[in-house]
Parts: sequence; C-alpha cells; structure tokens
Amino acid sequence: MKCDFKIIDSLHFYENSLKEDLLTADYKKDFELHMGDRKSIFKFECKEKIVGACYQYNGYSENAEVHIISKCRDVCELYLIDSYSGSTLSVASEFDGGSYPIFLPGYMILYSSCYDDSFEKYYEYRSIIDVYKMSSTNELDKKFNYIGSINSKNWSIQEIYQSNTENSFMMKIFDKQNEFDYIEITIE
Repeated sequence: MKCDFKIIDSLHFYENSLKEDLLTADYKKDFELHMGDRKSIFKFECKEKIVGACYQYNGYSENAEVHIISKCRDVCELYLIDSYSGSTLSVASEFDGGSYPIFLPGYMILYSSCYDDSFEKYYEYRSIIDVYKMSSTNELDKKFNYIGSINSKNWSIQEIYQSNTENSFMMKIFDKQNEFDYIEITIE
C-alpha cells in the first residue's frame, strides 16, 4: 500500500472534512435495527447497571451499507452489521479502547489509538490505522479486503474524517508533548 502524507493547517482540516457519512440516531439504552430484507429485526436490550457496558449504536454508513455497533466491558468490541442481510462482522482492536471506522468511497479506514504516554508498557504502537479496500459484494465477510497499515509510536489520533480529496482522509493528531498537528493522507 502506498500513501502520500501531507501536513495541513487547521483551517484546511476543518474546511475540507467530510463528517456526514455516518448517520446516527438518538438511541438510548435499548434499540432495535430493521434490516433491508424486512424479515430481520435485531434487538439490543441493556440489562446492565453501567450503560457503557451495553451495546451502543455508533451510526450507519451509506458508503459501506453497514450499521456500526460497539460494546465496551474490559475491552471494546466493534461490530459491522450488513443493513440488508443482517450478517455481522466482528472487528478486532489492538487497543483496549477499541477500533473505529470511517468509510471513504471504496475504502474502510479502521483506526485505534492509545492516549496514555506510557503506551510502550502495553503496546508496540501509539496508533494504528488499518486500510481495507471495499468490494461491491453482498457477502459481508468478503466486502473488506485488508491492504495495509500505518502505525506510529509518535502520535495519537484526536479526530479523523474523510477528505474532499479523492481517496483521502484527514487526521488531527497529538504527540507526546500534547501538541496538535494536522495531516492529510491519500491512498495511492
């Protein structure tokens, strides 16, 4: 995988970030999802005293046609649920805080980050970005094909969004001195 890194300023970051791919709804502790085949209804009920330990609805991606669900107990888990068939894909994370996706046309960018300065005691990297090429198939387990990773020991990810530039995403990162920088990455 080849990537082009470009340092950008905060004005460019905020003016060119596309934040609207994930459509979210105001779900409370309990929610249900109706799949496109109209035969499947997934119910998520919270019987926990700690709401953070329940399933959380994180949005719907029109680019990937999936619902994003997470659950955090000792570690966070991420699930992608196909909006038509209801098939589910569990996504592993390198960090206890979980992984989070953004979807570009044709790509899924899955990122994880550690925000503790003592990350080296527990992790090899401070942040990991996995890039998946999306194929136009109805089989969820074949929809995302891993093409490479970007790993850093120097910075954590504060914000990440799709860019106006084709096949690109932008990140607000901070380093060990908690200084912020802005980067645009284009997948070539």
